Amino acid sequence: MDHKYVRYVAYNAPEAALLQEVEQFVSEMERNLGIASGVSIDHSLNSMPDMESLFIAWSNREIAGVATIFNSTADLGEIAICVRPTFTRHGIGSALLHLGLRTLQEHGVKRRVLICDRKSSSGTHFVLRHARGELFREYTMERSAQVALPEGSRLSIRDARTTDVDEMTRICAAAYGDSPTEAGAFIETSMISVNRTGHVGLLDGRLIAICFISEHEEYRSVNTVAVDPPFQGRGHGTEFLAQVLRQLPQDGKPIRLDVDGKNLHAIAVYRRLGFLGISEIGYHEV
Repeated sequence: MDHKYVRYVAYNAPEAALLQEVEQFVSEMERNLGIASGVSIDHSLNSMPDMESLFIAWSNREIAGVATIFNSTADLGEIAICVRPTFTRHGIGSALLHLGLRTLQEHGVKRRVLICDRKSSSGTHFVLRHARGELFREYTMERSAQVALPEGSRLSIRDARTTDVDEMTRICAAAYGDSPTEAGAFIETSMISVNRTGHVGLLDGRLIAICFISEHEEYRSVNTVAVDPPFQGRGHGTEFLAQVLRQLPQDGKPIRLDVDGKNLHAIAVYRRLGFLGISEIGYHEV
């Protein structure tokens, strides 16, 4: 297969049908290879909606590879790449990475990160050739249906409302150490995303915990879990998530989340809720 016969197309507002085709391609590759690609399909969460964030390598009408940019803040771009095995070692991954890096440079994004599942031998080889070093790691964890959720809670939960955005922003910024502007932009885009549903936990009527549940074709994901710092360390996060998980449809769809490999407290909480590690994702400077 000759690299010169591959056509590369960049998209900043892909149609729903194309996104579905890309998600099916990525799900198939991840399932067959047993890895997590890190490819982000939901571009509504990007801080620069006009920036091209999806790049596809087409071989005739077949997807040979895709790359996406996740741009949650204006100064950070995370690039994830997935290439069909029959098209590897033909420069397609390198070409997709170049397109992503050029796009980020054109938009003044200074921090550029390449994502790779450490179980992927080809991905690890690719990172060694193109990245300068590993910045940190995240674990992807999946909940085992065999583990019972804790019963009882001092919290009440409900779906998030637009009137909650300011308080959700404050909690998110305080819990993650982000600026209120960055946290606010992320909460607002999450609230209007068609694939995300926000949930809040209240203690005696006071909002103290938040999270989002995202719907994907083959799984659900838990995102942006945050507890107001004055209420951390009291078991409220475990109680809150247990209630949220209990209310999800019991249809057998896997439930996943990502957690910083250094956040041992959060990992312990997720393990108590039945989550087990399935992937170790490295974030590399490029």
